[in-house]
Amino acid sequence: MDRVIIAIGGTGQMVLHYYSQLFLTGLVRDPYHAYVFDTDEFSPSLRFLSEFFEQVGAAAGPAVKARIPTISLQTLKPQDKQGLVSEILAGCALPAQPGFHHPIQAFFSESDYKENVMQGLYGRPALSAVLALDESLECLNRIAPASVVAVVSSCIGGTGGGLTAPILWRLENRPGANLLLRAVLLGDFFKSSSREDNLKDQDNRFRSNRLFFLKAVQETLRNMQHYAFIEEPQMTRDKAAEQSARNLPWPDERSPYWQAASSVHALLAETVQETGGSVQAAAIPRETARDVLSRALARVSTFLGKSVLDRLAKEAFPVRVWGENLVRSISTYSRFEQVRASALAHDLQGEMGRAWAPVAAGEYGLSHVFPQIPASLTSVDAIVRCAWPSAPDDLDRASLGTAEGLRKRIARLLLFTLLRHGGQV
Repeated sequence: MDRVIIAIGGTGQMVLHYYSQLFLTGLVRDPYHAYVFDTDEFSPSLRFLSEFFEQVGAAAGPAVKARIPTISLQTLKPQDKQGLVSEILAGCALPAQPGFHHPIQAFFSESDYKENVMQGLYGRPALSAVLALDESLECLNRIAPASVVAVVSSCIGGTGGGLTAPILWRLENRPGANLLLRAVLLGDFFKSSSREDNLKDQDNRFRSNRLFFLKAVQETLRNMQHYAFIEEPQMTRDKAAEQSARNLPWPDERSPYWQAASSVHALLAETVQETGGSVQAAAIPRETARDVLSRALARVSTFLGKSVLDRLAKEAFPVRVWGENLVRSISTYSRFEQVRASALAHDLQGEMGRAWAPVAAGEYGLSHVFPQIPASLTSVDAIVRCAWPSAPDDLDRASLGTAEGLRKRIARLLLFTLLRHGGQV
């Protein structure tokens, strides 16, 4: 049974950001397929992880690839639909002088149709519902029948408030799909960290959006198996930090974001209970999660800081020091390039470092996905006991790409292994 996450809008992206970290460090066991819908920019972390998981799957081989997550980024506006709402809906710019110029004026306020979609929808759910064309949602047909699907979004904003109900309805009414539908909905869950981020009359707008959203879901959907509704305690939301997504600290255990990630985890695991309505999922213990994260980052820090693969290449008896599995892993992948394992090991050491923390300013690396915590090292035994992968028999050379692509893919698979499949000592 496939597990699917549909993250809608900025709120959905943030929840998926934290949930992906819990998977990468091994706390969440089951893989997932995520579809991210937004009219605005995608989070740098999800853009990076979308490519990262794809490369890990390519290096792991077809059989293992089925256990690697996927993140599909779905822009809710076609490439030629950019600019003012009035230009998109009316096909032209409306005259500046007062008067009735087009029927859209009867349905949208002046501030609505003068909105630039490239800058987000700012709490206007009606705009996302009419601007997100059907072809943008065609990817939903790729979800395998009988999958368990968790939709996560806010119900007060522009994209989530306007698109969550239509997406849920489309999933519920897909012929023969028999999807197990769940939803994690965030209500009035935050206050802005800066005055500039606040919308005019924000409280009334959010309250209105939430009211109409919940009414629409109640009247539209018949077979929602389980859902979680989260909005207390309110958190302070720093939009600028979320948009950069660099080393964001983890929220505390009562934060709506942490509650939402915990709810996604619980709802994807629940596949047998009958329709149960509202669910109060127990929060994933944050201290446990932090301990797992700390050990995972320590393995990466040790592996990169001690240049393990360069040391392995120079050892007279590498198996005695670094274990049979790591030596075999490098050896089995070296056959694709017909190079000495020591030469490939040296190249992979450099590529792992660049993927983790790129040298170029402004570049995004895997280290940026995680919060910054005090640096620590781990034992050699923790490195040795990682579940190092060997190149499988069903892996062909073409799937690894060019020589450069091969090194990138294998390096990312090794980082994935360090984080997720490390030796627990």
